[in-house]
Amino acid sequence: DNRNSLLLEWQNSQAEAALKSERLQKAQGTSKAAALTNEVQEANKHTIECERKFKAISENAKSELETFKQNKGVDLRTALRELVRININHQLRVVNLWKELLTEVEQQDRTKPQ
Repeated sequence: DNRNSLLLEWQNSQAEAALKSERLQKAQGTSKAAALTNEVQEANKHTIECERKFKAISENAKSELETFKQNKGVDLRTALRELVRININHQLRVVNLWKELLTEVEQQDRTKPQ
């Protein structure tokens, strides 16, 4: 799942940025400080980018879920109306068949010698 991989990448980049910040604090006043400062800045940029991507895909997922919920209700009502319509038509056909049968039976009764 892309969202989970982005979350994991964001968390890893946060941990990496924190680790580099600690190294920078320990290296203050040494020749390594300038290089570590650049590394910390790059790690922070990467963390911000990962957060942005994760939040964007999360918002997209929320939006899709909301659309699905709305469409689900509309689709369910449409399907229910169609089901009721089909059942009514079926019951009307059944009633007509019973009427036809009754008519036939009554005709046979009248024509049948007693």
